[in-house]
Amino acid sequence: MDDILFRHTAIATPNDKSDEFLRRQFDSEQDKTFVDQAKKFDLELESVLNVDPPDDMIDKILLEQSFAIENKKNVNQRWHLAIAASVAFIIGISLPLLNNLNNFTQDIGTVALQHIQKEYSFTEKVNEKAKLSTVNAKLASYGGLAKDDLGDVLYVNHCAFDGRPGLHMIIQGEQGRITVFVVPDDDG
Repeated sequence: MDDILFRHTAIATPNDKSDEFLRRQFDSEQDKTFVDQAKKFDLELESVLNVDPPDDMIDKILLEQSFAIENKKNVNQRWHLAIAASVAFIIGISLPLLNNLNNFTQDIGTVALQHIQKEYSFTEKVNEKAKLSTVNAKLASYGGLAKDDLGDVLYVNHCAFDGRPGLHMIIQGEQGRITVFVVPDDDG
């Protein structure tokens, strides 16, 4: 066994029981001292790494897990609140525009929710950064005009709302995205 292999073995595995390794230690006092130092270092390292966990570690882990579960619940509740606010906004904006609700085959709120769910995978992250001129160009075909800035318009496009032509617009609100539908009261 050469010096490099001996030193490598002494550092990596000072308790090696191979014949060559033991013979080197027996033949040389310097090699035996080197192995003894390596064994002493291993014992010190083992004692440093052997740390008992704090008594309250289980409680801390359980508390952290409960915070994570509660946070997930809060995120879900905010999402439902955002949907409810969007639907309320849709109804509040749409009712004055609709003179005759009997032309719809379903409740307008149900239609709006189904429309949002159907297009959610497409619209959830879209941000067209639409300008007021773009919004007004699309509103013009419905006889509408926005005079003031609407804020950040993330999406604006024509759509089919319960089989009728409509305008689907998503605006960034303080609490999240707000969906707005503009639907004329007649097909003309």
